[in-house]
Amino acid sequence: MSFTSLPMPALSLMCEQFTYATRKAVGKRRNTSLSAGIGIDSAEARKSACADSDFFRLDEETEYDNRKTAFYLKLSESQVMEYCKKHNGSPNVFASVMLARAARRLAHDDKNAIIVLVAVDCKAIFKIRNNYRAYAGNLTLSLPSDEKLNNTTEVFTMARNQLKQHAGTEYINRELKKMKTTPMPPDAPMASFTVSYPDTRSFKELSNHIEELYVTTSLSKITDMLCKITCINNCFFLAFLQSFSSRCFLDCFLEELKSANIDCEFLREEPIRLCEIKPL
Repeated sequence: MSFTSLPMPALSLMCEQFTYATRKAVGKRRNTSLSAGIGIDSAEARKSACADSDFFRLDEETEYDNRKTAFYLKLSESQVMEYCKKHNGSPNVFASVMLARAARRLAHDDKNAIIVLVAVDCKAIFKIRNNYRAYAGNLTLSLPSDEKLNNTTEVFTMARNQLKQHAGTEYINRELKKMKTTPMPPDAPMASFTVSYPDTRSFKELSNHIEELYVTTSLSKITDMLCKITCINNCFFLAFLQSFSSRCFLDCFLEELKSANIDCEFLREEPIRLCEIKPL
């Protein structure tokens, strides 16, 4: 069965939400194991890079209708990786920068920084993988919305340096400390976009992104769009999950891919349904 013939696993979204809630409850009962081997008590709480909502919001630039929609794209893995190699990037960085450029194309007068959350398994950074995503988190990228985005190598290097810095054990310790002392409200605005590119070595057989899908379908205030990246048979498949139905941002993203000489095949679009069964 080809990827294009696969329907959006809408029924699994509801199941994933239930699984997420269940695992979250289990995580609370295992609070002692969460910090085992991680010295969060001595870490100082860090001020969030997006403590306020003064950053680019996609829903302010589109016809927001609260009709959650998914778009599916297919990209050549060799082209994307060659582009990343040429400009000192990675798939996470590539997607983040292209999203930022598309945002600037859509709203060139908006001077707010573009915040991108890159989904990670923070616990796996400490080489602790005894539980599936026992502590999941994100790394924050703050990208400019001005002409600095035109210098591909410079902005790729800047984004990679941010990711390397935020993936350090000291940073993760601070994030754990912050989560422990000042938990963020579940609907607090955090970012313009979220990028999720799974590391199957840490996710193992359970590679469904429970938390990210839950955020997109239920807590749309956190982020305006989730870009899920999956690599299958030498191709990158991108799923754009957004909380509105307009294609205006997607069209800007496609233009950015075209300007980078990245071939892209548009597969389909469909609404995100919380409960539905479709025949294959």
